[in-house]
Parts: sequence; structure tokens; C-alpha cells
Amino acid sequence: HQYTNLIRDKLGLECDKEDEMQGLIQGCIFVLRNITNEAFEYQRHSPQPYKFQTMEADIFPFLLVNIGSGVSIVKVESQDKYARIGGSSIGGGSFLGLGCKLTSAKDFDSLLQLASQGDHRNVDMLVKDIYGGAYSALGLPGDLIASSFGKMVSAKD
Repeated sequence: HQYTNLIRDKLGLECDKEDEMQGLIQGCIFVLRNITNEAFEYQRHSPQPYKFQTMEADIFPFLLVNIGSGVSIVKVESQDKYARIGGSSIGGGSFLGLGCKLTSAKDFDSLLQLASQGDHRNVDMLVKDIYGGAYSALGLPGDLIASSFGKMVSAKD
């Protein structure tokens, strides 16, 4: 790790390198097995959109989506068997990098504050912008984002 020598030299501490994904998975398994109401389903247009899951003894398989600088989607089949099945380079790092370049913000919290004052519908293209409403045949509601920043192509400063 890039700070190992600095930590050892300045603090007199030794660092042991651990595998990030293994630690993330082990932590997730611990939380799912030991923390009540931690896992839930989200159904957007339901009267009760959050449905908490009761954990059974066998929690496998499950998908773990880790959103950090980028995004990783990991299929976890057991404590020791897992595979990255997808992901994206667009994650929190993209949000922070672009946000700081395009605004006066200097950190993540400032960007969140700015975002809370805006309306994504002014820049994001929605399903209804393309089809005039919902695309029922595919189960897509009209207010679903079809293209992030899609309206910026035709935007006038």
C-alpha cells in the first residue's frame, strides 16, 4: 500500500495487507447473519417500498454490489467462493471528479449539498422524454432515467 512506509516511519506501526474483496465479503456475511433488518427488497411503486428480509441459516448465493471509486458486482456463492460478474468504472470517483471540475465544490459533501438543490430531470433524459410516457411493454415507468445527462446534448448554456 502506498502509505505503509509513512505509517511505519511516523507512527511506528506495522501494516498487514489484506485482500479488499475478501474483507468486504466476510464483513457482508457477518452483517447479514448478525444484524436484524439489514437486507431488504425495494419495490419502487409499492405502498411499502421496503420489504425487509428475514435471514435464513443459508444466505447463499447473493449479489454484493460495492460502490466505491467504481462499481463491482460480485456473486457470492459461499464464504470462500465468489466471482466478480460485472461492474462499471463510473462510480463515486466519477461523481467526485466531474463534480469538482464542473462546480465550485471541493469535496463529496459539498457536491451532495449542491445536488440536493438541483433537479436531475433538467439534465437526465427520462423514458417519457423518449416515448411520451411509460414504456409498458418493458415495464419501464416514464420517470425512469434512460440516459444520464442525455438532455445536455441539446442544452443551450
